[in-house]
Amino acid sequence: MKSWIGFTFSLLFLAGLAKASAAPHASTGDRDAVVRSIVQHFYVKGVPGFPVPQVPRVAIAGNFAIAMVRTEIEGSPYYGEFLLERFPFGWQTLEIATDSRTALRTCDLAAHDIAPHIVRLLSARIGIAYAKNGAYCPARGTYADRGAIKSVLAIRKASHGGIVQSVRAVGKWGLLSWYGGGGGDAIYKRTNAHWVEISGGGGSACPRDLVDLYHMPLSTARILLQGFDSGCK
Repeated sequence: MKSWIGFTFSLLFLAGLAKASAAPHASTGDRDAVVRSIVQHFYVKGVPGFPVPQVPRVAIAGNFAIAMVRTEIEGSPYYGEFLLERFPFGWQTLEIATDSRTALRTCDLAAHDIAPHIVRLLSARIGIAYAKNGAYCPARGTYADRGAIKSVLAIRKASHGGIVQSVRAVGKWGLLSWYGGGGGDAIYKRTNAHWVEISGGGGSACPRDLVDLYHMPLSTARILLQGFDSGCK
């Protein structure tokens, strides 16, 4: 539930270009090319005139990929790394390390509950740093998807863009945590077999907010926001 991000990414995400689709059973070479294309188009289409960034390395293991980005912004070097996951509908960005952090860390992957053997494979292929002593690290599973797989996938597919960090689904209710051009919680509700976004969010929410605004059962709201509601009374 991050709301921090650099000015450049704020511009990029106003264009809503973090989500792109790809053939789910492409070869390794094809998958590398697809991931590179997603990352490059993320910049080029997000800000007209933005130079095509270099994506010197892509590492893929299982359904996860890390792409390294190198380019310039106003004459200054710019570095970053994308963490993507491949779903049945295509690839989607889970995380971007940029600005003060230019590389993903093992704890960033653990926060998405990525299996240790996949982390080891990605690290061997692209190199993943360990967090420095004293640096903040989210707990393992903090941003792991929760709920019925069918519901989680449907909400992810219906998302408007941005970095879709995590999705939680309980019954007919869903919460999508995103960032980019701001950040916060998007509330989804299943209506007539379709998941519909009823609030795009902006900042974080508390269980009582969901009850008062959307008439969501308090027990459901507490499950959806578990671990994200530390500032709530």
